[in-house]
Amino acid sequence: MSPKPAPIALIVNPDPHMAWAMQQVLLPDGWQAIVAHSGASALAQAVTAPIRVAFVNMTLPDMDSQDLARRLRKLRAEASTVVISDFYCPEEGDTQQILQHALFFNFVAKPFDLTELSALAQRPGGRSCPVA
Repeated sequence: MSPKPAPIALIVNPDPHMAWAMQQVLLPDGWQAIVAHSGASALAQAVTAPIRVAFVNMTLPDMDSQDLARRLRKLRAEASTVVISDFYCPEEGDTQQILQHALFFNFVAKPFDLTELSALAQRPGGRSCPVA
């Protein structure tokens, strides 16, 4: 019997240093972590990789993060998408609206403890908001 393949996390962050740090946190927990620095690159990765969770930076150079979340959902309905932002606080009304309507499973505000990513990745798939 062959071992189960490692679950795949997609990290979408235009900052290569932050993407690398996020990747390093997930690897020891048995994840295969792939990185994309733009929305287009993330979509290309999601076409071929069976991602289980996507960590998406709120600000991307080429695409609105909410649009990316919708498109990822069409490609990988089973995957959870977590938004990461330094512009919002989880308690703000705007953030709550994003969580309810933008197809994100959860929200992580910068600065954050990198181990928080590992905990979110380990949660079973699902979303905190209804299907749009």
